[in-house]
Amino acid sequence: AFAAEHTTHILTVANAAGMLQTFLAAVDQPSVDGFNTFCVAQLAALEGLKVVLSGLGGDELFGGYPSFHRIPLALRLQAALPGLCESLAQLAERRRTGAGLRLAAGLCQPASVANCFAVVRGLFAPVEVDSLLRHWDLDHQGGPDPHALFSFVGVDADAFPTPKDAVAWLESSSYMGDQLLRDSDTFSMAWGLELRLPMVDSGLFRALAAQPARHRFAARKQLLRDALPELATRLPASPKQGFSLPLQRWFEAQGPLRDQMRALIPSVPATLDLQPWARRWGLMVLAQWLERELGMGLR
Repeated sequence: AFAAEHTTHILTVANAAGMLQTFLAAVDQPSVDGFNTFCVAQLAALEGLKVVLSGLGGDELFGGYPSFHRIPLALRLQAALPGLCESLAQLAERRRTGAGLRLAAGLCQPASVANCFAVVRGLFAPVEVDSLLRHWDLDHQGGPDPHALFSFVGVDADAFPTPKDAVAWLESSSYMGDQLLRDSDTFSMAWGLELRLPMVDSGLFRALAAQPARHRFAARKQLLRDALPELATRLPASPKQGFSLPLQRWFEAQGPLRDQMRALIPSVPATLDLQPWARRWGLMVLAQWLERELGMGLR
């Protein structure tokens, strides 16, 4: 349709192992994401490109993430079962998994969009953060309450017209603003690319903010699809797919990449759940950044 040239790149375990240290050296602020952007940016640079486009912002603007459905559902359940929250929190805490501990922390807090968002997007539960800081012998007195979920300063998330509007604000300002935009800029510039974001446009944001949630967040980004009817005949109606790498498998498969990544994870309490790859990756990136930038070891 567009007379574009397409390039397929197979990222092997060996290739990933060879790029890991280069990636870690490019990290200017710890993040649990970004390796996928780093890899595709390298490919674009090797193809001789100087300016690239990204679809970042579409999920935040049009309700593409599961959080747009899970958080309103969680709020309805908390409102319908207020007397069971404490019992459910105790059951979740007994699992001793990261997800269970985050859920327990959320159930012990007042029902709000921000607290649900912290459970969905958080990586470690407050009690786990406290345990890590004590394990590393880091003084966190005077900091935020380690037993409270992280807070969002400046705007009351529950003041929006609907929970989905509040989720959109949190996804845009927190997840996209604090993580995805930074990662995209950092790891595209690592390969000398200029990354442009047509969706992250102030005029588009203002126009969409006035749209009722039932239209703006219609299933499968229907509002966006309706705006581009000429593409409907050329793009198959496939389910949503994230741009993810098989990091869970890489952390578990025998080989030099697994050994390299595991060797970079700092010492942690024996009870800490490290099964999800994102937790191991986040600790690895944090430890390397602290050692390089601040000369601080977490061993």
